[in-house]
Amino acid sequence: MTHHEEIRKELLEQISAMRPGERIPNELHLAEYFGVSRMTVNKVITELAKEGFLNRKRGIGSFVARKRASRKIVTILLPSAMNLPAELQHIISGAAETARKMGVGIELIAVSPDNSKDHIDFSAIEHLSEESLVVAVSNWFYRIFPFLRERKCRTLLIDRQLLQFAPEDDSIRDFQILDCNVQEMVHTAFQRLYDSGCRRIAFCGVKPVLQSITCHFYELELEQRKMSGCLMAMENGKFRLTAEELDSIRRFNADGLIYDASYVRSLSGSDFRSIINIPESLKCEVVRFNPQMNFLDKTPSAGMINGFKVGENAVSMLLDPAKPMYRLLSPEYIPESDTLKLKQNINFELM
Repeated sequence: MTHHEEIRKELLEQISAMRPGERIPNELHLAEYFGVSRMTVNKVITELAKEGFLNRKRGIGSFVARKRASRKIVTILLPSAMNLPAELQHIISGAAETARKMGVGIELIAVSPDNSKDHIDFSAIEHLSEESLVVAVSNWFYRIFPFLRERKCRTLLIDRQLLQFAPEDDSIRDFQILDCNVQEMVHTAFQRLYDSGCRRIAFCGVKPVLQSITCHFYELELEQRKMSGCLMAMENGKFRLTAEELDSIRRFNADGLIYDASYVRSLSGSDFRSIINIPESLKCEVVRFNPQMNFLDKTPSAGMINGFKVGENAVSMLLDPAKPMYRLLSPEYIPESDTLKLKQNINFELM
């Protein structure tokens, strides 16, 4: 978050707690408080005054406005209203919290009635215009990109890397881009297994992940290392390795496993291995781990995208008058460790 974003965020929180007509600290005091130049503070206050949050009186100071201008709205496009992956839910939470602190509203729009990228309800986004701030998550929306460009919406795209699965299109050339470094996460998982001696590394996840960027980068690792692989897709709603899938692992002579947890919303119990039914002899790395998962005895070695942080960055980038065009977020990692996070019965909740 830039100094401008931090100052704006904190000033809006202060303003929301103040009475109309109350004076905010002067620019010199705020510059010293934030450790920035007076010019930086002046830009933020000028912006808030234009948006109707403050009234400025020359030679006297800035005061909380009695009537604020209509709020800006950030529109987040959803594939549909159902079956949202855990990461997307966290992105929405982070965006909503940041929008609240920055004094803007959030609008969620499900653009397909049947969760199909080939069936877009354009009437749902007909109101978007040059003044609109739009967040699109992944390549799912590529059929909408020309519409957003034609309407001159200020659009931020999360995970441009996913566009390799969509037809080539130059509609995004003016979009702001927020990438999550999934390739680094998959590479780290693969490298950890490789460094531990694994040379037969399988990949497993709920069925949609086999068309995902995660699987793509797994296959890229295999290609670069000239190794053979094994892909296993479990049916939607299932996460535990079956006897048939375990047999496939044995026939492949797998000594390592990358498990994609993208479509598992929450998972709690004794430990990851026993719940997923992973043999003790098989070394395992988890990617796209959901922080809502908690284990009584042992947490697996895992990489995860902090969806909340993605949502925070998306809104702050859209609202930044400097309009930063690109930002790359690195994954976060947790080591395999003994843990006593939850003391409750096993509870499974899947998408």
